[in-house]
Amino acid sequence: MNEIISGYRSGAKFQEDPNNQLVHIGSSEYITKNLVSSVNLINSTTEVNTSGVLTGAAIAGAVGALASIGSVTEILVEINWNNGEKSIAKVSKSVFERILIGLGNDYTQSDIKNIENERINNKSESEKNALMIATAVTLVVGNSGGSNCEYYRI
Repeated sequence: MNEIISGYRSGAKFQEDPNNQLVHIGSSEYITKNLVSSVNLINSTTEVNTSGVLTGAAIAGAVGALASIGSVTEILVEINWNNGEKSIAKVSKSVFERILIGLGNDYTQSDIKNIENERINNKSESEKNALMIATAVTLVVGNSGGSNCEYYRI
């Protein structure tokens, strides 16, 4: 699952990026409208989970039972690439949702790399600031007690 099973780029895997709501193919090509022109749903498979139905009914009555009858386990889609090529892919619900999110933006691959680099740099700055605050609190608390001072770490 989560791979192109036929056509252009057959065998390539989709990966969900933990840092954003996008999905990329291979190691770094994000699915956006600059790469893919459209995605068509071909088929989806749902799984009936009888234990989920019983649990849902016990917790929330008929509404809970209906909500837990089926969950999408795999989706078959046709991908139309901007270069005119086509692919057939089998993906999970979460990857399908991320593909649709990607089609809603026009980030270029370099835009996404810049955003990622900025996020990494901002995280580094946040970590530095947290360390400076922890050090300052330690010094203030440590120096306020005279000779019998205690040091506290945050």
